Amino acid sequence: MRDRSAGRRWGKRSGSAFGAGLAIALAAIVAVIVAGCGGGGSSSSAGTTGSSGTSGSSGSESSASTASCMQAAEAGVAEATTPVKLTVGSPVDFSKLKGKNVWFLSVTQALPLVAEISKGFEAAAKEAGLTPHIYDGKGDVNTFNQGMQTAISQGAEGIVVQAIDPSVISANLAKAKAAGIPVIDSFNTSPDGALPPGIDAHVTLDFVRDGNVMADYILEQTNCEANVQAFGSTIFQVQKDINTGVEEKLKELCTECKYAFENVDLTQLATAATPAASTAINRNPQLNFMIADSDAIGPYMATAIEESHKEIPIIGHDGVNSNLEEIREGKPQEADFAFPPNETIGWAEIDQLGRVMLGMEPTEADNIPSQMFDRETLPPHNSEMFPGYANYQAKYAKIWGVGG
Repeated sequence: MRDRSAGRRWGKRSGSAFGAGLAIALAAIVAVIVAGCGGGGSSSSAGTTGSSGTSGSSGSESSASTASCMQAAEAGVAEATTPVKLTVGSPVDFSKLKGKNVWFLSVTQALPLVAEISKGFEAAAKEAGLTPHIYDGKGDVNTFNQGMQTAISQGAEGIVVQAIDPSVISANLAKAKAAGIPVIDSFNTSPDGALPPGIDAHVTLDFVRDGNVMADYILEQTNCEANVQAFGSTIFQVQKDINTGVEEKLKELCTECKYAFENVDLTQLATAATPAASTAINRNPQLNFMIADSDAIGPYMATAIEESHKEIPIIGHDGVNSNLEEIREGKPQEADFAFPPNETIGWAEIDQLGRVMLGMEPTEADNIPSQMFDRETLPPHNSEMFPGYANYQAKYAKIWGVGG
C-alpha cells in the first residue's frame, strides 16, 4: 500500500492559482449547454449517497473481507498505473481522400485541452493530405449550430464535433447525414456508448473504467475503510460515467464503505465549489477521501481542505498541468488520471474520420487510453509521462501510407 502521507507539504495557496480563465470558460460552456438542453437550476444540488452495508461480521470474516478487498483494489491500481502506449488500427488509404475538406467543431478554443486537440487535428489532416478547418464554438449553442451550417454549406466532407452534446445540434446533424457527410464525436461518452443519430463513430475513453480505478485507489489508500465525497457536474455524461464507475466498484468490494456525490453548478464554480466542499467536510468528520470528477473543480476543493486544517486527499481527472504540479508539490490532490499528449487525440480523430469517410468500420484503436499518476509514479516533467507515445506522428503516417 502506498504511503499517502509521504512528502505531503500542504499550505495555503496564493489567490486563485488555478487560473480563472479556464473556470470562466467552463462556466460559459455550462450555461449555454444547460440553456440548450432546457435544463435549469442555479445552484449546486445534493447528490446521492452510496449504500452502506450492515455490521456484525466476526473479526476473522472482517479480516478476510478486508484482505480480499485490498487484493482486488491493488490489482486495479497496478493495471491503471502501467504505462500506456499508442496502438493504431489497420491501414487507411488516405490517397483516396486527398484534398478533401474536414472540419473540427470545438466546444470552445478557450479550453487548453480542446485547443491542443485542434492543433493535433490540423497537423494530422495536413499530414494525411486533407484540408482542415477549425471552427470555434465559443461555448454557445447557437454558434455550435452556425458552425455545423457553415461546414455543410462550405462543402465539408467530414466533421468532428469535439465535446459538444449531439442533442443540441441534432437538426444540423440530420442535415449533414442527408448530405452524406460523415460526422464523429469526441469526448461525449464512453467507448460503448450508443451512437446518437447523425454520429458515425466515437473517439473517447472509458470513463467508467477510470471511475472503477478511482475507487480502487481510494480503497488501497484507506485499507478498505473509505468514506468518500465526490464533486462533479451531471450535465456532462462523461462525469456521470465516472461516478457510475466509482459507485459500482465501492459496492462490489466494500459494502460498508461510504460514498456521496454532490453536483457542482459550473456556472458558479468560483464561488460555489469551495463552500460546498467545506460543508461536506464539516458535516462528515469521518471523511477520508475526495474525488474531483474534473480537475477544474479540484483546486477549489483543495482550498476547503486547507482551510479545514485536515488532511483529506483528492484524486482527480484530466491531467491538467496545474493539478499535476499540485501533486508534485504535496498539495491535497495526490493522484490524477491523465490523457496522452493532447495533440495525439487530434491524430486519432483524423484516423477515425478517414475510416468512416472511406466506408470502413470504425476502429477501437482510436479510443484514448488514460493512465493514473500519483506522487510515486508521476515523473518530474510532463514530457516524461507517456514514453509509449514517442514518434506517434510517424506511426500514424505509416498506416496512412503518407510521409517520408
